Amino acid sequence: MRPLFLSLEHFGPFRERQDIDFAALDDFFLVCGRTGSGKTTIFDAITYALFGETVGGRSNLERELPSRFSPEGSRPWVELTFSAGGSVWKVQRVLPYRTRGRNGAERVSAPEATLLQQSPEGVFVAVESKVSTVNERISSLLMLGADEFSRIVLLPQGEFQRFLEMKSSERVEILEKLFDVSAYDRLAESARQWAERVRLSLAGKTESLARLDEELGAEPEQRMAEIRRELLAADAEAEARARRIQALSASMAGLAELQRRWEALRQSEQELQRAEQVHAEKMAGERALVSARTLSELEPLVREAAQRHAEALEQVEKALQHAERIREIEAGRPGHFERQKRISLLRQQQAELNQRLAVLKLAAEAWQRKTSTEAQLAEAEARCAQSADLCTDAESALAATKEHIASLEAELANEPEAQMRFRRLSAELQALDQLQNMIDAWEKLCTRFRALTREDEELAKLEQEARTACAHALETRTRLQTAVRQAQAGYLAASLKEGEPCPVCGSVHHPQPAPLPQDIPDGSALEQAQRHVEETHARLSVVQEKLKALSLQKETLDAERAELEQRIAVWRIEHPSLERVFGGRQIPDSAVCQLQAEACVREIERVQAALDEYARQRSLLASLRARQEREQSALEEARAGYRACSARLEALKASLSEIALQAGDRDPEPEKKALERTLHETAETIQLLEQACREWETARAESEAHCTAQMSVLSKSLPQMIQSAEKCFKKASAIDAPALMRQLDAGPSLTGACSARQELGTLLEKLQQCWPAGMEKADTNNQQTGKARENLARAASQWAHILEDFGLDEPRALEFLEHAAASFWPREKIQQAELELDQTKTALRDAQTRYETLREDFHASLRASDAADLSALSLPEAQMGRALAETLQRLASEKTALEQEYRLLQDSIAQKRALETRIRDLAVQRAAQQKEYEAVDQEFRRADRLARLLNGELVRGRRLPFKNFILQTVFREITARASERLYRMSAGRYLVEPQIQGLSGNQKIGLELAVLDAWNGAKRPVGTLSGGEKFMLAISLALGLADSLHERAGAGRLESLFIDEGFGSLDAESLSMAISVLDALRGDRMVAIVSHVEELANRIPSRIVVEKGAQGSSISIERD
Repeated sequence: MRPLFLSLEHFGPFRERQDIDFAALDDFFLVCGRTGSGKTTIFDAITYALFGETVGGRSNLERELPSRFSPEGSRPWVELTFSAGGSVWKVQRVLPYRTRGRNGAERVSAPEATLLQQSPEGVFVAVESKVSTVNERISSLLMLGADEFSRIVLLPQGEFQRFLEMKSSERVEILEKLFDVSAYDRLAESARQWAERVRLSLAGKTESLARLDEELGAEPEQRMAEIRRELLAADAEAEARARRIQALSASMAGLAELQRRWEALRQSEQELQRAEQVHAEKMAGERALVSARTLSELEPLVREAAQRHAEALEQVEKALQHAERIREIEAGRPGHFERQKRISLLRQQQAELNQRLAVLKLAAEAWQRKTSTEAQLAEAEARCAQSADLCTDAESALAATKEHIASLEAELANEPEAQMRFRRLSAELQALDQLQNMIDAWEKLCTRFRALTREDEELAKLEQEARTACAHALETRTRLQTAVRQAQAGYLAASLKEGEPCPVCGSVHHPQPAPLPQDIPDGSALEQAQRHVEETHARLSVVQEKLKALSLQKETLDAERAELEQRIAVWRIEHPSLERVFGGRQIPDSAVCQLQAEACVREIERVQAALDEYARQRSLLASLRARQEREQSALEEARAGYRACSARLEALKASLSEIALQAGDRDPEPEKKALERTLHETAETIQLLEQACREWETARAESEAHCTAQMSVLSKSLPQMIQSAEKCFKKASAIDAPALMRQLDAGPSLTGACSARQELGTLLEKLQQCWPAGMEKADTNNQQTGKARENLARAASQWAHILEDFGLDEPRALEFLEHAAASFWPREKIQQAELELDQTKTALRDAQTRYETLREDFHASLRASDAADLSALSLPEAQMGRALAETLQRLASEKTALEQEYRLLQDSIAQKRALETRIRDLAVQRAAQQKEYEAVDQEFRRADRLARLLNGELVRGRRLPFKNFILQTVFREITARASERLYRMSAGRYLVEPQIQGLSGNQKIGLELAVLDAWNGAKRPVGTLSGGEKFMLAISLALGLADSLHERAGAGRLESLFIDEGFGSLDAESLSMAISVLDALRGDRMVAIVSHVEELANRIPSRIVVEKGAQGSSISIERD
């Protein structure tokens, strides 16, 4: 880590913004200034920027870092640009500071942190924006925490000797972290796991060989020869039975064909008999067909008259129904009022039930959690039982391995395309996050600028008020001073006497002496006026200073906002594919950017899921290819699953105990459901009552209108019915319809026919009776009712004359129409009867021809068949079918027995062949397993030796893990480098030597230090050194550690060393030597010294000078 640029404001003694460009300084520079000016604060700023805290004696004082010289509410911040890990980084932090809200209450703001990385184009891009993640990222970059940083890189005032005096275990931890020796632990663990895996595989191979030997048994070659001999004999016997089955099948096929021909002959004979019977029936119905043709001429008139009569009858019934409906509706008016009252009461009850339901739902949720946990507990118990069986199931999974591998390879063909899409989406998401951070920063700057503008306006008002108060105070003070002078003149004039000289002008005559004023201010009033003038001047100065500070802050914010806008414009040019985010605006909307980022995240998650699936498939493919190793892995996974299930079972039992205390002993669900049903029923009742009220009002209005309309329609349709009936009766008399109907039908039973219908005259009378109730309103509104009455009376008279002309009454007329309508044949029926008569004749001829043909074919086939008995030719045709069936059944029984024997032989052959194949496969598998066993045995020997070597177990009684070996080597290297520099600083007197412990047995490694005094050859503990000698040793160790890290770039580079004070404990000669050693590091790393020693200021040409003042300290850079 090497600092490049530091900026801070409102930090410690620095009120104004201070910038330090470390690139403008030499690699070896001095930080000097008077006591309390803020020299150490520069190092505090670097430490706080990196870790968010201070170290050494100033630790835990972060809340005291905001400048006390700054106005209340000023925002303290620090920004450090540094290089680390091959990149340039910038970290920005805002310290917690006190502000006041609108209500005047004091609050402390939360700390803020942002980490930015410089892109190849030189633009800083935010990578972390949370305090915790920034701390973690920087610690990972530097591979140091704040405490380690203070012991190795930054030696705070009075703390430099802590690295020397720390415990051995702490020194081991620091070196383990700096040099990342955990990799050697991982290497040793990997070797141990490799040896364990190979050992388990070797045990599995041994078990497999034992199992194969047990299955093969003794002398497998002799067993296979005996099986081959048995197979030859069984094949010959099976072939003989197959030939006999084939001969029986041929005989049975011939007999089955004869049986089929006989059955077809019998069926044809039955069809001929049915055709003769149908032909006789159809000839009897030919006379009825002639009568039906003549009577069909009357059909339209009869149907029209019947339809007109039915319509008139229906309309009369409807009119009566409407009138009756009106009376029923009026009778329900009290119930209508009662329903409205009930609706109001039910709504109140519904509100109370809803409140009760809300309480029951909460109780039901707790009970549901309890039920769910019990179900999970039962499921966990079942899974524990299932996990115990998975070890056996793992072996059966190997059968489908090859087929599964082929399917996986086909599915993995699309993986490269998904990877390309994932990289593109990840780049877009990173760009959107960068844009979002810039937008958020820009909005914060705008908000801050507006707040500063409002504050500026308020301060301008305060300045005007302060100027007015200051002028008023000056005027008051001037007035009081004038009054005092006038009082002094009055007192002097009062003491003058004529002829005596005036002490002011020397005159002896006093013609007009000054009068003595009435109101004379005392000294306290004058002092109060003077203090008031000074206070107003002070307030005015404070307000003016705040205005200047605000103006400077506004300029800074405006510049930062312009820089952000420029960065957003550059981002827009660099990412043309995301132009949609801007939507035509210069600064895109944060919500739109967020939505785009969320959409991108969802797409990434989808693609990542696909990639995860591909990775899972690749892992599965590899595991399938490692067939034998997969068996053991499956078994271990099953055991782990069983342990996991057991752990989950215990956790669920504990959780169930806690939930049971909350849910109680009774399920509230039945009560909740009952209450829900009650609520549902109440709502339905309310809905039904409201609907009933609406229906009552609608029905009353509709019934009155329908009754009036129905009577008007009836008065028009009744004359049409009478006219249709008259035409029908005339046509029936002309063709003598009663005689034709008697030919078609003997006549229907008319018993009860008149009682089943109403006479038309009776219906008219009923209509007249209900007329006033149904048509009362219509009578008062129009003349339609009177017309309808006249038409109905005229139609009744006309209907009576027609019935009298034809000698009929109402019942007999209706009976005639009904009988005639029932006697008509439909046109389709007449056509169908004619067609059926022709088809019957044709069917009879076809049946006779088919029967003769089938009879001749059957007898010809019977004579030509070899399978039939000779006696069957002399049997009657009725007995031939039974003889054929018996013969066919006998042959089928014989064939079934032979087929059963043949299947048994085939099963025996298959078993013997399977046994032969099994023995041969086991022998091949035994040879392959033996080769695999030998290879795994050799691998285990290598893995076991490597694991014992890396874990320090190769030699008994001397356990030295590889990590400890590396640590002792590194520690020796560091002390060797430190010893070289210490020897130079101490003028050839001191050397430092490592004291390494724990190199045998199971002891932990210890890294101690000892000092060798070259002047007397004795070794001394570090604690016996003087303060100056310890200081030289601390510097030597820090430089030796940095040199070692330089050679191991993977472990991090300590390119800086900061030393705070400590040089005052050195004498002149030691100081000169220490400066020479540090100066020799120029160009290799940065070394910064904080000191009051004047010789250092004279010898170091590059300096940071800190000057303190009444308004805070300031920083400047000097170079000789």
